[in-house]
Amino acid sequence: MLRRGDQKVPTSRTIANILKRYGKIDRRTRQRRKAPPGWYLPNLQKRKAELDSFDIVEKLYLKGGEEIQLFNGISLHGHLIHSLAMNTVTAENTVRALIEHWKQFGLPQ
Repeated sequence: MLRRGDQKVPTSRTIANILKRYGKIDRRTRQRRKAPPGWYLPNLQKRKAELDSFDIVEKLYLKGGEEIQLFNGISLHGHLIHSLAMNTVTAENTVRALIEHWKQFGLPQ
């Protein structure tokens, strides 16, 4: 759609929702269940320790066609949020983003 010059390009999630609505997706949605007792580390389960989770969202397009990637982080209990836009995701800038997050919020236990 971008190559042919369309001005309004829907996101991947919008396209997936349309395909789902018309029954064109054959995979089942993931069902989340509560973790069994003892699944988490005891200090994490008792909220005495923190867990930081990170992910990378690729191929987001800004108006005008510029592609960006996002490096996102969130803590399990403290709801500390970190998001950084990147042109290209590499191991080097991912490590820099982790260090920046931990400088700002401190290392988890």
